[in-house]
Amino acid sequence: MIPKTIHYCWFGENPKSELIKKCIESWKEFAPDFDIVEWNKTNFDISKYKYAKQAYEKKKYAFVSDVARFDVLNTYGGIYLDTDVELIKPIERLLNNNLFMGYDQKGLIATGLIMGSEPKKEMLEEILEYYSKKSFLLQNKLPDNTTVVTIVSDILKGNGFILNGDYYEDPSTLTLYPSEVFDPFDYENDRMKITDSTISIHHYAASWKSENDKRIYRIGKLIKKIVGNHAYDKIARIKHKIIG
Repeated sequence: MIPKTIHYCWFGENPKSELIKKCIESWKEFAPDFDIVEWNKTNFDISKYKYAKQAYEKKKYAFVSDVARFDVLNTYGGIYLDTDVELIKPIERLLNNNLFMGYDQKGLIATGLIMGSEPKKEMLEEILEYYSKKSFLLQNKLPDNTTVVTIVSDILKGNGFILNGDYYEDPSTLTLYPSEVFDPFDYENDRMKITDSTISIHHYAASWKSENDKRIYRIGKLIKKIVGNHAYDKIARIKHKIIG
């Protein structure tokens, strides 16, 4: 059974935003008897993984948490949450899994939505082995911005998992939940679809994105409000056909 501990990462010196504070308060509301542990540079050994050390030195803190989450869950077990995840229902029933993850809106495995595990699970150890051999800096010394979503999804595919977006349960290895459970917010189209199955909302603060990417998103969001979803989607399809 998964321990009643919520883990989250906060590397760097920036103060927590009001959104993040709101999300953490929701954890206390819907998981009142869980311990909540913050992992940061004072209690996580960043030098344990070259990837994490290099990412920290480049101030790419979201990539540090990509490694830390797996190390912490593999060592202690518990639930991992990104700081921009808001709980809207209790998570007690998730503790019956040995290891669980969830799909995002694109049909990939996004461990930042929420992830839970007992300690010392084979899949976590395989992911950590991958990171232990990986450098965050490319040969040209630029950061490798490959997301943890891509990395974990590829590792699961390599283990024979068919990522079709559906609920999947194998008590000996892994449980996968569909996107409606942990990811009801369509970030790209700015649409929310909460169902009876929804447990949490990922608000996509997107700390790994560049300021330029965030600016483009904000502009797109403004255009969508002006022209409407239907017209915006039509424009997006035309753009995709022209420039990919």
